[in-house]
Amino acid sequence: MKRVICMILLGCVLSYPLSAQQQNLTLPYQDWYSFEKPQEDYTKDFLKSSIAPLALAGVGLLIQSNADFKHELQTHLDWNKDWQVPMYEDELRWAPYYIGFMLPVFGVYPQHKGLHAIPLALGAYCLADACVASLKRSTGIQRPNEKLHHLYNSFPSQHTSMAFVAATILHQEYGHYSPWISIGGYSIAAWVGYTRIAQSYHWTADVLVGAAIGTFCTNLVYWAYDGLSDYICTKKEQSLSLMPFYDGRQASLCLSYQF
Repeated sequence: MKRVICMILLGCVLSYPLSAQQQNLTLPYQDWYSFEKPQEDYTKDFLKSSIAPLALAGVGLLIQSNADFKHELQTHLDWNKDWQVPMYEDELRWAPYYIGFMLPVFGVYPQHKGLHAIPLALGAYCLADACVASLKRSTGIQRPNEKLHHLYNSFPSQHTSMAFVAATILHQEYGHYSPWISIGGYSIAAWVGYTRIAQSYHWTADVLVGAAIGTFCTNLVYWAYDGLSDYICTKKEQSLSLMPFYDGRQASLCLSYQF
């Protein structure tokens, strides 16, 4: 016999009823919280998605290991090392997030429900940032620009890593609608990485490894989420959901686990 454990997390009696229009607006969001079983080949998809970032990391490490080639490559790419041309990388690294926030306005909704998309994004950001910060401290590589020679935190590029986290989230959430959404996000991220080299904030190896970390960590977080969803939804009759409720007089938030 099925048992349902239902916890009322938040309940309040409203002193005034909402209009019919307001009540109807809550209906599309009532199922934004339950877990859904992922595609059966989600592990295979993760392994495929790992090829590109691992290749980027490999190329970056090869460049890093060859000091002469690393310096020669830098001299051909750091045309804006005096920072005379604004390149707006500080703003553009967050642009894929802004695109993701705006798409639902046009009827294009993310792949994951609201309660899950936010921790997915935060988890990817925190994991990538922790990896970058750890490598910066442990490697202590000097910045290429003479104006920044007092800084020994060049490897890898944090700007590039965060840009690729944002682009990969955009790809994961909206890439199934159109490949152009993914192409746009990754193009912005690639531009951010290029600006870090052109302005001589970073070596080429820093940018390649930063891009690899951002992409891989985001895919790893999404893969872990799929594993959690798969575990929770293994049995057809088993489900975990968190749903808002409103009946015209009372509002509440209900956590339900059915097994």
